[in-house]
Amino acid sequence: MIQYVISEKFNKMSVRDFLEYFKISQKKINWIINDKLYLVNGAYSETLNTNDVLTFHDECFKESLVEPIYRNIEVLYQDEHILVVDKPKNLIIHGDDDITLDKIVAGYLDTMGLDPIPRHLYRLDKDTTGCMLYALNPLTLAKLSFDLENKKLTKTYLALVSGSFNHNLGKIDAPIGKDRHHSLRRRVAKNGDQALT
Repeated sequence: MIQYVISEKFNKMSVRDFLEYFKISQKKINWIINDKLYLVNGAYSETLNTNDVLTFHDECFKESLVEPIYRNIEVLYQDEHILVVDKPKNLIIHGDDDITLDKIVAGYLDTMGLDPIPRHLYRLDKDTTGCMLYALNPLTLAKLSFDLENKKLTKTYLALVSGSFNHNLGKIDAPIGKDRHHSLRRRVAKNGDQALT
């Protein structure tokens, strides 16, 4: 079961509006409501009040479990909705490796008494260090994923380079896409993703 304590922000809101706020798909909202896959304070209700406990059946948000690894990780920020950790170099986010950032985050969440499901919002390359954002529940994941996709949430990178440049300051505003000759390289491409460097 997945539980949420309703904050003042959602007082007198319908369950449908609550789910729409978190950008859950209409198909999933209809399924949850029509099949009554939720309870408010242990009973079926369509309206939410402050401090109500809204519980969803596990089947509403099927998520993949990973085997937790209990290692130290630098936590940069944490609140009731998100976790930001410092991703070290030479570590992949998820995959078949014995040690991944997701597994370490799952271990951290477990030791904190939280749901040990690592819900990362994006990936960083193995050799890249930086801030990794995790959602602490499926609704926050849905909302942040929507915001990231719709450019309401942005990422900023700092790159260290060697060599010299003709200018001390400048910008490159061009679409970046895959290099068809080298699978690990990127290049300016007409049909690439917009990027500002």
